[in-house]
Amino acid sequence: MKKNLKQIDSKKIKKLFIDLISIDSPSGEEKKVRLFIEKELKKLNLKTSVDSFGNLWSKIPGKGEPILLSAHMDTVEPGRGIRPIVKGDLITSDGRTILGTDNKAGITEILVSLEYLIKNKLSHRPIELIFTREEEIGSLGVKNLDFNKIKSKEALVLDRSGEPQTVVIASPFFAKMKIEILGKSAHAASPEMGINAIKIAADAISKIQLGRIDKETTVNIGLISGGDASNVIPSKVEVFAECRSHNFNKLKTQTKLIEKSFIDACKKPGGKINFFHHLAHVGYSHSKKDKLINKILKAWQQMNITPIKEITAAASDANDFNEHGIKAVNIGYAGRMPHSCSENIKISEMKLVCEFLINFLTSK
Repeated sequence: MKKNLKQIDSKKIKKLFIDLISIDSPSGEEKKVRLFIEKELKKLNLKTSVDSFGNLWSKIPGKGEPILLSAHMDTVEPGRGIRPIVKGDLITSDGRTILGTDNKAGITEILVSLEYLIKNKLSHRPIELIFTREEEIGSLGVKNLDFNKIKSKEALVLDRSGEPQTVVIASPFFAKMKIEILGKSAHAASPEMGINAIKIAADAISKIQLGRIDKETTVNIGLISGGDASNVIPSKVEVFAECRSHNFNKLKTQTKLIEKSFIDACKKPGGKINFFHHLAHVGYSHSKKDKLINKILKAWQQMNITPIKEITAAASDANDFNEHGIKAVNIGYAGRMPHSCSENIKISEMKLVCEFLINFLTSK
């Protein structure tokens, strides 16, 4: 059957999306939304499986090289008891909570597109589906996948906010740090007897360049905790920091500079530090001439829409797929202002993403 993308049902998109966001699914509590997705897939006569971590898998036979489609099932807080407000084409929350476009718009768009392909008996590539858990707290779902089970060498991850035609061609390396500063407690009336861990932390932080380091690199200290009472010299402080960069050597340099600042700040007062760091995400960068990128761009251009190639400072499950040898691209799902109570989305733009997916999956 010839595809007629105008036949994609906007009412179906609206209903499915509202049904999904009406299910509470903060990170770690995705089971109910997973069961909902399983039910929708079984309506299409698709088999599903759940791995040991709770990620949901499925696949659809087709012709040609397989492609993986992925979105995550969890949402951030405040995301319980979402009450959507529909005003014409626009959907918002009632202002008390997020809306949940991140990432339930992506889930909606995948499900609606699959239903269209199957019901219209359109020829398409073999499709693998993975809906992951706990993306919002460190992409834990994707990090617990058995990558040996994935046949696809290419993947689309629907997890980029903004314009629906956004195509993320590069995403940064991302390091997280925890610094423990160990001083010595004493009564505040006898400061000479103690070593003030908060002062050590303050001295160290004052020497660290924060914010944008250059066009590729940012550094942030976002959380500090420590001390017991105003009349006690604090003996321990914990500082949590991060660095993001599209250049791995710059990431390593900034991490070492942060560690050195805390080591130096400890020397005079005699404190100690424990410095912990890990690479939370491996960055990726795809050439504008890359085969998969060009397929994506072409699919949008065939719809008379100019795609937007983006180099982002954010990470997603796409980073982990790329790390494991699957060429993945994070693409737009059309939501605006995610992680806020002003989050919103247009039904017409979700429909555009569905049209893109169908066009991409059926293109030869």
